[in-house]
Amino acid sequence: MKSTLMLAVVTAVGMSSPAWAQMGPRGPELEGLDHGHLMMLMKVAQLDEAQKQQAHQIMREAHEQTAPLVKQVRALRQELAEKVIGPGAVQLSDLAPLRQQIRDLQIQIDDKALGAVLKVRGLLRPEQMKRVFDTHAKMKALQSQMEEIMGSPEEMEHEGPR
Repeated sequence: MKSTLMLAVVTAVGMSSPAWAQMGPRGPELEGLDHGHLMMLMKVAQLDEAQKQQAHQIMREAHEQTAPLVKQVRALRQELAEKVIGPGAVQLSDLAPLRQQIRDLQIQIDDKALGAVLKVRGLLRPEQMKRVFDTHAKMKALQSQMEEIMGSPEEMEHEGPR
């Protein structure tokens, strides 16, 4: 229910904006909120022009706030990769400070992204939320049917198709 509600919320906000797409790496809390899925469900919400403009402004502001954080995460991930691939012995404990910095920044990014989503959610009328929720429920049912036929994504990754 939590993921369904969150997806419905995020979908309805007009995340097709470049700001959302550029917000950067998403943490586990935002997994499944990929750009294509959001664009498809966004269309279902049928935002009016005023809502679209407000949503895009909210997302632009969120992007401006998260861009420096995303840049820091990328730099830290590069530093982590260089330590792992570089010469000399490396222990997990050597990487702990970098990993913690990445996690802390990711939480800040996710918080700003979710905050923007909630602001945009506030723009939606009840019938828009219902349309998005109903469409998401149908898509979720289709996903379940696909998993019954093909197996879960995890199974596919490890075992191949059924």
